[in-house]
Amino acid sequence: MVDLYAGVGALSLPLHRKMRELKAVDIFYKSIDSFRKALKTENIPNVEIIKATAEDAAEEVIQEGETGIN
Repeated sequence: MVDLYAGVGALSLPLHRKMRELKAVDIFYKSIDSFRKALKTENIPNVEIIKATAEDAAEEVIQEGETGIN
């Protein structure tokens, strides 16, 4: 799953157990820092945070999916 505009993870964190892998995208460092702290506190390993615009990250994720590269 890819969460574009993830912010602090309020929508995606509750879903992490149902996902094999979750990619969370946001460009704002304060949101990313808060999200990382939550991941560390809750010991959540299957979330990758991508610091980028949603548009740039979406293109990258699409290309990864087409090539099978992770």
